[in-house]
Amino acid sequence: MARVNKQVVVSGLDVSQEAQRAIMRDLLMRLVGTDAGPDMPLIAPAMLLGDGQIVKATEGMTAQPGETLVHEFQQFNRFDLPENSTEIEIEITEKYAGSSIGFDFAIGKDAGFSSVMQTRLRLAARSELQGLKGAEFHEKLAAEGAQWVSLGAIQMSDVRAYLDLTHDKNPIHVDDTAARAAGLSGTILPGMLLCGLAEYALGHAQAEARIEQMKTRFMAPVPVGEAVDFVVVPRKWNAQGALTVVRQFVLTTERVIAAVMDVQLRPSGEVGQMNVNQAHAITTYVN
Repeated sequence: MARVNKQVVVSGLDVSQEAQRAIMRDLLMRLVGTDAGPDMPLIAPAMLLGDGQIVKATEGMTAQPGETLVHEFQQFNRFDLPENSTEIEIEITEKYAGSSIGFDFAIGKDAGFSSVMQTRLRLAARSELQGLKGAEFHEKLAAEGAQWVSLGAIQMSDVRAYLDLTHDKNPIHVDDTAARAAGLSGTILPGMLLCGLAEYALGHAQAEARIEQMKTRFMAPVPVGEAVDFVVVPRKWNAQGALTVVRQFVLTTERVIAAVMDVQLRPSGEVGQMNVNQAHAITTYVN
């Protein structure tokens, strides 16, 4: 399969997905150990990746024989679906730069609002993954007011439940042999699952927090079957004293930094920024 820069528009997608969204939300809440959180998970658009049209348009997201693709970066912007809209259009832009492969998903321009999901992958050599250790977390990174949210072990059954919802077929998440062939020690948690857990871990630490945007850099793998810690570090407040920016660290059991999330928050009751066409279909959060 030739990989080339391209732009594709996929239309007529049903994004209501109420049942799937509820299952995803319940899974994330259970793993975090919280009974509160948004009805629409920030990572909900990832469930659209299993649509046949999108699968065809994003073949570059699938590793070819002899290749290993690693997740470098992920961005989610809050996706507020207007009540009268169930079908939307997604504009997918695929770009290549060296060994990096980028996918931008512009969601809902045709419905008068827009959200963004961005994924960046990288072709990696087996030897590179074998030497991927990550940086150790130091207490100096946890500024005053930092909160820790500790999760129990994320089991394979949980990973499979997530993969069923997102239609992620990457074997390194479920097959130890495939993971070792790629240079890993065994199966690892999906990066987008870590993003979803981070949202509910943040809500567990900061009850009023609602995410507007999350940008994640992945730095080291998290093995399936191991516990995960989230460190929530406050960064900025607005003039009214409401927290507006936090940084989250995802730590392995060995206190290695697996991912860093830079998160913009939507203060309680504030109208969301829809990024494009803000004059249309803006949704207000009511906590």
